[in-house]
Amino acid sequence: MFVNYVGGTKWATDQVDEVSNNKETCTGGYLALQKSKCDGAPSWWTANMSVTWRPDDAWNLSFTVKNLFNRLPFYDPNSFLGDSSDYATIFGRGYSVTIGYRFK
Repeated sequence: MFVNYVGGTKWATDQVDEVSNNKETCTGGYLALQKSKCDGAPSWWTANMSVTWRPDDAWNLSFTVKNLFNRLPFYDPNSFLGDSSDYATIFGRGYSVTIGYRFK
């Protein structure tokens, strides 16, 4: 199991943001936002889990679950679209299966 952690960020990141995108005016790109979305991005974590089975030296089969607990992304005022896609997928939990063969 792997845990990914990203610390929280404040609302404004530079001098331009201090004027137009700040907690006091609660705007994002000059649009009014809900007060609940004016505190910046919270700290964030997700857990991924992977299991691999090797029946012999040549073959392997892996199963991976990303975002194991299906945590929903938060609103990120520093993101271009506000969808926090830098930290988590907007699609929630994802699965993958990998079959590998090592040629000798």
